[in-house]
Amino acid sequence: MYQRLTNEKSIFHLTKRLKIIADFIQLGDIEEINKQVQAVRELNLEYICSSIIEALEQAQYDHAVQQINVLLNRYSEVLMFIDPEIAALQLELKNLQERLSEIEQNKQNMYAIIRTYRIEKYKRLTPVESAIIIAKHKFYFQKMQHIQAKATTSGVDNTVELEQCQKLYEQVTYEFEQFEKRKKEDENYYNESRRTKGKSSSHLKTDTTMDETMSEMTKLYREAVFQCHPDRFSEDDQKQLAHNICTRLNNAYAQHDWDTVRLIHEQLKLGLLAVNVPVDNAKKLLRLERDALRQQFEMRAKRYKQIYSLNEQFLTIVPTQNHVTPYLERMEAQLHDELADWNRQIEEFNKKDLIVAVSNNFIDSQQCIKRDWEYLIKHPLENIMIDPINDDDLYHWQGIFIGPNDTSYKDGWFLVQIDFPHDFPKKKPMLKLTTKIDHPNVTTEGIMKLCNDQSWSSHDHLRSYLLRMYQIIFYPKVQSDHNSSQSMAIQQFRNDRTTLDETPKRWTDTYAVLYNTREKYIQKSD
Repeated sequence: MYQRLTNEKSIFHLTKRLKIIADFIQLGDIEEINKQVQAVRELNLEYICSSIIEALEQAQYDHAVQQINVLLNRYSEVLMFIDPEIAALQLELKNLQERLSEIEQNKQNMYAIIRTYRIEKYKRLTPVESAIIIAKHKFYFQKMQHIQAKATTSGVDNTVELEQCQKLYEQVTYEFEQFEKRKKEDENYYNESRRTKGKSSSHLKTDTTMDETMSEMTKLYREAVFQCHPDRFSEDDQKQLAHNICTRLNNAYAQHDWDTVRLIHEQLKLGLLAVNVPVDNAKKLLRLERDALRQQFEMRAKRYKQIYSLNEQFLTIVPTQNHVTPYLERMEAQLHDELADWNRQIEEFNKKDLIVAVSNNFIDSQQCIKRDWEYLIKHPLENIMIDPINDDDLYHWQGIFIGPNDTSYKDGWFLVQIDFPHDFPKKKPMLKLTTKIDHPNVTTEGIMKLCNDQSWSSHDHLRSYLLRMYQIIFYPKVQSDHNSSQSMAIQQFRNDRTTLDETPKRWTDTYAVLYNTREKYIQKSD
């Protein structure tokens, strides 16, 4: 019995030496190979590995590696036969690793489908969806005007119908706001995907748990590094094994892979680097690794199930990436049909020309302005305060635009004036900024020329006009120079992004700070 145990330990050391020799063959380190061959001879097991030693001495390294693999496979089976529990643990570990690999592959495939869908959806469907929202918005606004005009001409009380239409209009307005948020998210995702194309998907969340705090993991990491540092060992094979473990530990710590850090720490405590590992400890090491893999598998399986359940309906229709394009083609065709239907309804209003006719014949410009004023009071706009200078004169308005917090115009109070033409709403109002502002589409006189001709129709109303002008002022689009007189400023905005941030902020602090502009506005209001 004693002789058998001695032989088993010798074979254990022999297999470790042969593994190290195979590694040094790959590195091409002849000197280390010769040292390890001498160490193998000292084990007095040449009757087992004589062909390997002979191949190494004759520099037949490929043949030696083949013989080493044969021997390792042979004695791996013997060890499994000697201790059935170790064999069972090793088999379970292999099974868990395969299941982990399978679920990870399934997860990556699912992410790939979702990623492809989101990117292609943004490119193909977003423009059509945007056009539909705009068409719906325009349709319900025209319908409200049509109902009001009909009530004026016929004298019929259609308050209920008008309120229903207003609710639909407000609902579409809310849909538009939500759509813009989703569009921004999809745009950011699309740009990030293009930026990381061909690289690892670092933007995807991993399944690494963060149950332990950083300080606790740092403590375990330092203890483990101390135990597996290569300088603590004298034998070359132990140094090499320690180096491999230390590298794995450092990588896990850098990637915040706390499960691996914890596992290596526990393995080191059980004698992973000991020269003679007791059988019981060897079993404990295998059980420890098995339990860690079980926990990891359960966690990833649960996470995969959660993600799949959230996208189950979509993934049932689009099970692979090859199904994405046909699915989007069907969706795109449906959206184009919907857009055509809305445009057809709008065209019917335009053909009848009821709104324009009623505006010309029955509702004078003052009534239109008053109607828009009342609607603006009921539905105020954020960061916009404006009303007539004199209640007896509805054609001249004054107010302020407050700069948004996410722009260089933050904290600025910008005085604005609006002059209405006497044939409003056939002709657009004119907006002018009386507070100096550094802007590519505002003249030095404060006149807005951007989109003044294209962005107004007799169907528009004051609230949408104010919102549109507010967006143009504080979120300038410098891709096209609508204002030729400001072409130099536009070119500067294009070429110098620093100017886009710094100069407007400096001008805002100088001319539109709260305590200056606010007092001027209050004085004029008084």
